Amino acid sequence: AGAPWAASGAMSSRSSPLGPRCTASIGVASAPRDAKTLHDLRLKADLALHAAKEQGGNTVGLTPSDEMVLKSSYYGRAQLARVKALAERQRTKGGDPAARGAR
Repeated sequence: AGAPWAASGAMSSRSSPLGPRCTASIGVASAPRDAKTLHDLRLKADLALHAAKEQGGNTVGLTPSDEMVLKSSYYGRAQLARVKALAERQRTKGGDPAARGAR
């Protein structure tokens, strides 16, 4: 009996040299961490879906949360904060192709 959760998803198919290709993007949210009501939970899952699509699709998007640390992470909060700060510094210096408008 885990916490309630919601998922929002989209599928697309494209042709490739190897034939048809199907991809899936999924957005996941869980209560009560992400939302208190079912309506808000679905909205958060939809936002996570759009985040997954912005990452290039064919992936799972989670709702953004400063408190969220994946259970499979071996890094502590201090290490994650340091990595996040380094990534932000790199992005603002123009090291991120998405920040330069390249797609």
